Amino acid sequence: MAFQYNGACYETPESFLQAVAANSQGVTLHDGIPIAYSSTVSGTTIITTTSQGASVSFTPTQIECQLIDMADSAILSGLVVLAWAASWALVVLRNGVDQGGYGGGQ
Repeated sequence: MAFQYNGACYETPESFLQAVAANSQGVTLHDGIPIAYSSTVSGTTIITTTSQGASVSFTPTQIECQLIDMADSAILSGLVVLAWAASWALVVLRNGVDQGGYGGGQ
C-alpha cells in the first residue's frame, strides 16, 4: 500500500515519514526572534525540535494514496476509446438503416 503526502505517493511508511519530516523544518518568528526548527523520525513518530530546546512529537495519519497511476490512466483511456468506438458504431448502423429505406416514414 502506498501513502500520500503533498501530492506524491510513498511506497513505504518509512519513506512517507521521511517526507513529512523533511517538510517540517525551517525558521519561524516568535516575538520578532527567529527560531529554527527541524524534525526527525523516531519509529512511527516525528519529533520536531526548536533552536530554543523545545520539542514536540506527533504521529501523522498515513493516508492511502488516492492519485491515479499509469495503470489506472491506461484503463480509463481504454474505456474512453471504447465509448467513442461504440458511439461511432451506432452512427454507422443508424446511417446504414436510414440509407436502406428503413428510416421510418420514407
